[in-house]
Amino acid sequence: MGAVRGRRILRSLRAATRCWRRRGTGGVKNYRDHAANERTWLAWIRTAIAIIAFGFIIERFELFSRYVTASLGKQGAEALVPGVNPLAALLVSSGVAVIIFATVRFARHQRMIESESEEAYRSGPAIIGLSVFLVLVSLVLGFLVL
Repeated sequence: MGAVRGRRILRSLRAATRCWRRRGTGGVKNYRDHAANERTWLAWIRTAIAIIAFGFIIERFELFSRYVTASLGKQGAEALVPGVNPLAALLVSSGVAVIIFATVRFARHQRMIESESEEAYRSGPAIIGLSVFLVLVSLVLGFLVL
């Protein structure tokens, strides 16, 4: 039964690839440019999700360390006072900023690809601003860790 199912899956995959080869890009003009733009956007989103996840991990570790401290009897109830680690909040907010930046960049470049004009990609100020922001975030992180 497993072999029959495997053959069916292979047959449907072969049919799909034959269909894909016949169609090519599906008639999308500047397909390679659009695909590269989307891959770049997805890379930015992946990076932003990693930054946000790191912020959540730091916050969870902070909560864990508070419970351990309280269970050991040190600082008593003060250890369980709810609060947000500023480092975690900074990472989550910077991840959201990267998502917004990436989406704006993706939309702008998509319009530029579709317009077919010979204008240059002017993302210099935005890239410089984001780079300065990330450098400042890393400096703050470095000082908080030390």
